[in-house]
Amino acid sequence: MIIKGQETHLGKRAFVVLCLEKSKIPGIALIITVFVMLFRDVLPLSAQPTISSIVSFLILMTIVLFVVTFIVGWLDYSKYSFTFEEYDLRMKRGLIKKRETSIPYKQIQDINIERNPTFQLLGLSKIVMTTAGHEDAGQEGFSEVVIEAIDKELAGEMRDMLQEKIGVQITRPETPNL
Repeated sequence: MIIKGQETHLGKRAFVVLCLEKSKIPGIALIITVFVMLFRDVLPLSAQPTISSIVSFLILMTIVLFVVTFIVGWLDYSKYSFTFEEYDLRMKRGLIKKRETSIPYKQIQDINIERNPTFQLLGLSKIVMTTAGHEDAGQEGFSEVVIEAIDKELAGEMRDMLQEKIGVQITRPETPNL
């Protein structure tokens, strides 16, 4: 639940995505390990002790790489947050290169929630906010602020809160009284 003035994180499912994005190298190490294990019997018997040592080393390195990836993913997740203030949305992120962005509500022009098939499966969303007041090469006077992965429920809450703050009229079909 988003509370005005309180720092909010992206959600637990977003943590999984942040870890998966960083696990490319451990994934490659795992593939190499499996490949070596599958084809070690093809090599001559004299090379088997060396191959066994290499496989043991690869397994150990793969485990270490996955643990490091998990720790870096957790640190990245814990340092990514947003806060709804009185007049602006503040976003903080970054482990080593720290960035804090303040987006005044009056500059937000459009809020879109996108869900690709993977995000739909994981219950995640991507929020794209178009803001006024910047000059980028692609669109004069507009820029985009993107939150790559956020829990679906938080994304909906965030959109509703931002639409209320920027004064967008929300129309919903009325339900008949039963």
